[in-house]
Amino acid sequence: MTVIWMILKTAGIVLLVILGLLLATLLAVLFVPVRYRADGSWREELTASAAITWLLHLVSIRIAYEKELSVRVSVCGIRIKTCLLY
Repeated sequence: MTVIWMILKTAGIVLLVILGLLLATLLAVLFVPVRYRADGSWREELTASAAITWLLHLVSIRIAYEKELSVRVSVCGIRIKTCLLY
């Protein structure tokens, strides 16, 4: 009987840990604000830049336009994708 009790106890603890991690992730997605900033100027040519970050720069997107549009996406400071759009 004690073996069954230990197996159920261990399974319950593992399920509670998984549920807690899912709840923490859900709360982070719902309540951590998305920060954004944009700058631009129109002198002789149009130049613009924008940055969107979430969760203390864990996920960031940077967009810049100087004669061509470039987009950079990074997660945890590691650049995932860089695109040049014409």
